Amino acid sequence: MTLSFKLYVTVFILLYKCVAEAMPLRFEEGSVVSDSQVEHFLDTVCAPAFTILGNDLRSRVRFHLVNSEAVNAFATKNGNIFINTGVFLMADSPEEVIGVIFHELGHVACDHVTKAMDLMKSLEMRSVVFRVLAGIAAGMTALTYKDGMGTALSGFLGGTSLIDLTTLTEMMHFSRSQEGAADQFALNVLKKLHWSINGLAIFMEKMVRTSGVNHVPLYLRTHPCSHDRLSSIQDAQKNLGPAQTLDREIYQEFFKIKAKLLACTGIQNISSLKMFRHRLVKVPDTYHCFGESIFLHRKGKFQHALEALDRFEKIHKKDAFTCELRAQILFENGKLSQALKFIHAALKMRPKDSNMKTYAAIIALDTPFREQWKRSATLLEGAVFGTQKDPQLWYWLGVALGKLNRIGEMHVAMAEYALSKGDIQEAKRHTKLAIDRLKNKVNKYFIRAKDLQQVLKNITPVKAYD
Repeated sequence: MTLSFKLYVTVFILLYKCVAEAMPLRFEEGSVVSDSQVEHFLDTVCAPAFTILGNDLRSRVRFHLVNSEAVNAFATKNGNIFINTGVFLMADSPEEVIGVIFHELGHVACDHVTKAMDLMKSLEMRSVVFRVLAGIAAGMTALTYKDGMGTALSGFLGGTSLIDLTTLTEMMHFSRSQEGAADQFALNVLKKLHWSINGLAIFMEKMVRTSGVNHVPLYLRTHPCSHDRLSSIQDAQKNLGPAQTLDREIYQEFFKIKAKLLACTGIQNISSLKMFRHRLVKVPDTYHCFGESIFLHRKGKFQHALEALDRFEKIHKKDAFTCELRAQILFENGKLSQALKFIHAALKMRPKDSNMKTYAAIIALDTPFREQWKRSATLLEGAVFGTQKDPQLWYWLGVALGKLNRIGEMHVAMAEYALSKGDIQEAKRHTKLAIDRLKNKVNKYFIRAKDLQQVLKNITPVKAYD
C-alpha cells in the first residue's frame, strides 16, 4: 500500500499529536505512556518465555502502553507490541494479560504483519509508526477521504470521539487462521512453561460475552474470533495437567498496576473516595491504598495522598515504584528536595531504569544549581537522540537548554515539541530562530534544524472536518 504525499503529510501531522507522557499520574486519551512499573511487569512475565523462544525474538520485541480503555493490543513485524490500558482494566488476573501478550508475541514470531509493512516503511519518519499503531490500538482512525484527498478527522487524538476503524485497521486485521496460529503459539509457550492457560480462555470468553449485535468489542473487531478458536483454547485447557503458580511478585505488580490505571483513567465524574473505592472492587483490598494515593493526589488532597501511600507501605514492602510515586506526588506539590530524595532512592533500586532517570533529570531542573541543569540536559539529550522516542522529553530538554543559555539549541528542542503537538506554525517559528542562531554547521542541533526545515517546508496546517 502506498500513500500520496498529501495523504502522508496528513497522517504525519495527526500522529505527531500523540505525545507520550513522561509522568504516569496523568494520561491523555490515545497517548503512548512511558511507565516503568508496566514495563517491569511485562519484562518479568516475558523473561521465562524468551528463554524458550530465543534471543532473536527477545531483541526484537518492545512493549508500549497506550492510554485507551478500548480493549485492544497490536503487534508489528519489527517487534513493537502495543497494549491498551483497557486490557489491564478488563483483566482480573495477570494470567489474562499474559495470554494476550503471548498471543501478540505469536503474531511477531509468525510474521503475520507483512501486509502492513508497506505503510510502515513509508511512515518511518520520527517514529510516526509508533503513533500510527498507538492510534489504531486506541480504536481511532487517522484518515477519511474527501474529493479523493486525505483529510483530518476531528477528535483523532483529543479523546472526545473514538471513530470506527477504517483504512488503517484493515491493515492490522488478521485472518481467523492467523489468529488461530497466534493462539496456538501462546498455548504452546504456556504449556512449556507449565503455566495456566486459563487466562487466555477467560479473557476470550469475556470478549465474546460482552459482544452484542450492535456492539462488538474492539479486540474482536481487530482479532476476529470464532467458535473454533474458543473451542480449541478450551480443549487445550482441559487436556493440560497441573499448572505452576506464578511468582508472587507478578500478582503484586499486576494489582498495583491495575489500581494505578483505575486512578489515572476515567475518573472525571468520580468526586469522592467512596466512589473511587467502588472502582477498585475487583482489586484485592491490600492494594487499594496504592490507587487511592494517586486518586487523592489528582483531587488535590496532597497530605491524604501521602498518608494513603504510607498505609500501603505498611502492608507491602517499599520498592522503587512506591518511591517513584512518592517523588511525583511531592514534586507536583512543590516539595522539591523531598522529591529528589525519593527519586534518587528509586534509582538506587533500579539504576538502569531510563524512565526514572529522565524523571530525575526533570525534577532536577527546578533546583537552583547550574551543574544539575547540565547533568539534566546531558541525560535528556541522550534520551531524545537515542532510543527513547518520547516527544514530551523535547520540551524538558528545551527548558534545560534555556536555563543554560543555549538558546539556538533550545529553539530546536521546542520546534520538535511543537511539531509533536501538531502546532506547525510554532514549529516553523522555532526552526527559523534556531537556524538564525546556530552557526556551527556540523552541530547536531543545526543538522536537526535543517532536517526540520525540510520537513516543515511541505507541511501546512490541515483543516479538520467533522
